[in-house]
Amino acid sequence: MQPMAALLRRQPATPCTRSHGGPWQWGALRQWLSTLSASDEAASQQQGAAPAAAPPPPRQQQNRRRLSDVLAEERAPALALRRRVQEALERRQFGAVLQLLHDSEGISDSGGEPALAGSQPPPAASWHPYDRAALYDCALWACAQRADPDEARRLVDRMWREQVPVGILANTSVLKALCAVGRRATALDHLRAIPTKRQRTPMYTWLLRSCNEAGDLDVARECYALFQRRQLPPDARFVAEVMKMHGAAGDLNAAKAAWLAAAAAAEGRPDAGQACLHAAWVAALAQAGRLQEATGALAAMLDRFASVLPVEVSLPRSGSSSCSEDGEPRPQLPGGVPASSGSSSSGSADGGGGTERQPPAVRTVHHLQEARNAVMAAARERGEHSVAKRVASLATLRGLPPDVGTYNGLLLGTLSHGDGLQAVLEGVQEMRALGMRPDWQTYAILLQAASAEQDAAAAQAALDAMPADGVVPSRLHHNLLLQAFSTAGDLQGVDTVYRRMRAAGFSPNAHTFDVLLGAVRHWSALEVAGRAEMEDRFEAKRERSHERQLAAQLLAGWAADLDAARPRPLNAELFTQLLHAYGKCGQIYHVLALMRAAFGVRLPPNTEGVLGRASSSSSGGSSSGGGRSEEEAAEAAAAAGQAEHGDIAALKAAMAEDSSSAGGSDASSSSGSSSAGGGDASSSSIGGSGEPAHSGDGGLRCPLSSATLERARLQPSLRIFNAAIGACTRVGHEHLADAVALLRAMLAAGLSPDVHTYTSLISGCAYGRQAALARELLRQMRQRGIEPTIWTYNALLNVECWTYGVDAGAALLQSFVAQGVQPDRATWNTLLASARHFKRADVASWALEQLAGEQQREDAAAAEAAEAQQEAAAAAAAAGEPALDDHRWHGYYERQQDEEDEW
Repeated sequence: MQPMAALLRRQPATPCTRSHGGPWQWGALRQWLSTLSASDEAASQQQGAAPAAAPPPPRQQQNRRRLSDVLAEERAPALALRRRVQEALERRQFGAVLQLLHDSEGISDSGGEPALAGSQPPPAASWHPYDRAALYDCALWACAQRADPDEARRLVDRMWREQVPVGILANTSVLKALCAVGRRATALDHLRAIPTKRQRTPMYTWLLRSCNEAGDLDVARECYALFQRRQLPPDARFVAEVMKMHGAAGDLNAAKAAWLAAAAAAEGRPDAGQACLHAAWVAALAQAGRLQEATGALAAMLDRFASVLPVEVSLPRSGSSSCSEDGEPRPQLPGGVPASSGSSSSGSADGGGGTERQPPAVRTVHHLQEARNAVMAAARERGEHSVAKRVASLATLRGLPPDVGTYNGLLLGTLSHGDGLQAVLEGVQEMRALGMRPDWQTYAILLQAASAEQDAAAAQAALDAMPADGVVPSRLHHNLLLQAFSTAGDLQGVDTVYRRMRAAGFSPNAHTFDVLLGAVRHWSALEVAGRAEMEDRFEAKRERSHERQLAAQLLAGWAADLDAARPRPLNAELFTQLLHAYGKCGQIYHVLALMRAAFGVRLPPNTEGVLGRASSSSSGGSSSGGGRSEEEAAEAAAAAGQAEHGDIAALKAAMAEDSSSAGGSDASSSSGSSSAGGGDASSSSIGGSGEPAHSGDGGLRCPLSSATLERARLQPSLRIFNAAIGACTRVGHEHLADAVALLRAMLAAGLSPDVHTYTSLISGCAYGRQAALARELLRQMRQRGIEPTIWTYNALLNVECWTYGVDAGAALLQSFVAQGVQPDRATWNTLLASARHFKRADVASWALEQLAGEQQREDAAAAEAAEAQQEAAAAAAAAGEPALDDHRWHGYYERQQDEEDEW
């Protein structure tokens, strides 16, 4: 990479001109203009002091007036719409801006194409390209503010298709939207695709700032190298981000060289540029872990710019109440409608950052606050609380008050310390008392705190309070609110928030669907815990059946939205989550339909009959894919009489096969897995959940389309197959043959079973009372070098109790203890449930005694932990650091030290 000094010495590139062979003949136009001006000058010399030229004839005046009227009439709809867009932007109604664009361009909500093929052209089709570009620029700016990069990229793609000029403001909006959601590599690819003449230095500054805040040094280095190749002129803010990048990488020599070169180039300019470079040097030292040197550099910076201090009131950033998701102030709305992308060659390339419109003294104060916040954040990350206190005291004694960024850092530290929602609320209250309004990050921290405590009501109240502070809720805030309802297990609340999010104009992304599917898992855990506490009454069963009906209906709607989402967010993690969700709801046939469509798993004839013979596209291309022949189906039907023992034999045969030779065992797998259990279509459906959705040929319709699965390009993995096998073994013997088929497909794909696979298979042996098979699975597990967990032993104990009785289970448990296995609460609860079922009071008493002993041991461990915590608190108090068990809010000024300042 070239040194920063060489970039600073380089003059800005000359503007790009078109060749004479292009559509614009600039040379001929200049020659004509020069000839015209020369002839006019000669005519004026000949006339001397002659009066002004006579006005054009009335006919020419009439034609000009008529032409201007026609142009004004043609542009009237475009100008009227731009005024409506301007009003919506001023009210920060970004969803309304996008809706106005969609209506004028005839864009549907699904894919950016006209809603109806062959319909009338949209109103904007006849507008001038620059008028359309101005409308698109406003919509893209709205996408940047609401952190919606997918919609922004769809709009830019449509601009290219419709031949609407794509300029600086459009590309900058896409970059900001991508950085706001952490897609920095995609933003760099987008930056590479922009022509050099359409690039500006603030674009690189924005991407570098996002990389520095996220610690993404790889993308930052690539961005800097691209900047050097494009030979753009650096400014103070860009050099500051380069210095921070070098500091995060530990290369302080390069950071200092860049600082000195930029400071020499900025000599004689306003102090704001020098303060920006000083703040970057302080931040570089702090990120490199040189906290003492960073504190000294901060003190020197405060001395250098002491003329702007003290500041009695914290100066809020321009637009600080509506910052963007990457932590920087959102650009202020320009005085008029943003210039057309096609016509603006310079101007607000960075989106019109609000700090540039502030006086230099105010910007200098902000840079001082940024330097102070950087040192305090680095000290908190490294556990140097005394350094953070000293920095706060130094800034306060020099007259530098805290800002919103300072309190956001303190609130993040409070959240990471586990202080809870109450401490965060007290911190926000202190902010308001000092005259500061929470920004987008403050509310994100509030929502995270409410989600950690599963307080959905507090999270909803925080989101509802955002407009009062001028903060527009983004997709990030809605996802955090979804997380709060999800962790609470409130499926109806999750669906309500999700619908409100869609109504606000936010399309769901991968994180949204991850939260939605995770809500089913949280609900299932609460449902299992409640079922253990409730009596086995008919009313309780009916209530659980109704809850499962609701869960299945909501899951069907979310899966449909996942399939229809554009761009398709499906990945391996979401696919695994979807399998878990269907398994928790008991919809095993949906799990099997997904596995067949994604990897071509060959299932038993009974399952194939339920799913239907319709061919499904396979994106994984598993070697076990393909349909069954008629001969195989006839052979499977002949073996159906031995279905009860066939599943067990197939499982034994599957586990006996080596994974290396599993790919060539298609004939044996077809005959082994053909002996399916006699479960019908409704056997695995949840109680009262209704019939599963079927396709047109009578088979079960796969929740995801083949196009979605093909685009995802899923590859077989242990997590995916373990999720499917676990779902089959959880519901009983009806789907044990399906578990065997999945196991064979897993082996054929070259995957070896792990502890989760064996534990699921052992657990499934309980429904068939196959303790011998469970022991054999445990033996094979150890033979493969896989160490069993306590969950494996508990599953084996459950199988033993249901196969041979509670005495055999107690004997097996004693053998486990003799081998060094330490039972847990689940172990004794399993034995207790079996003893109560078989009415063995002696074994039940023994299990209760062991549970009481477990409780005593847990109490003793808690007492020891409390004593150790008190000792750590005393040591922290002696060192002047906050105690670990102190979860109160400590304000900014309370954290400072009472010591004299030499200044």
